[in-house]
Amino acid sequence: MKKVFFIAAVCSMFLLSLTACGSKTLDRKGIEDLTKKEKSEVTEADYDFILDQMEIVSDMAQEKSQEEILKSEDGQYIFALAMMSTAVEKDGTPAQKKRLRKILEESKKQDKDK
Repeated sequence: MKKVFFIAAVCSMFLLSLTACGSKTLDRKGIEDLTKKEKSEVTEADYDFILDQMEIVSDMAQEKSQEEILKSEDGQYIFALAMMSTAVEKDGTPAQKKRLRKILEESKKQDKDK
């Protein structure tokens, strides 16, 4: 549970600024649809989607504080992403796990710079 909260915090902190699919807003419907899937139904493409959405959160974190983000309409979606990112860490491909580690490491680095 501690890890889930850590990842939730990481999602809302300053992360590596990467543009995901050219979008600057969370795909709320996509996140909702993904939360309805059984674990056995989640695909590699779904894991990539989660990582893309985490990168969008990174962009949001550059403009808003962690508190503002979590209180916004997107707060519940960000929390859901944090929960789902644990699946990437556990079941993702080596490349996806590497991408997740990079996001988390960059977040820690930027958090120290604050």
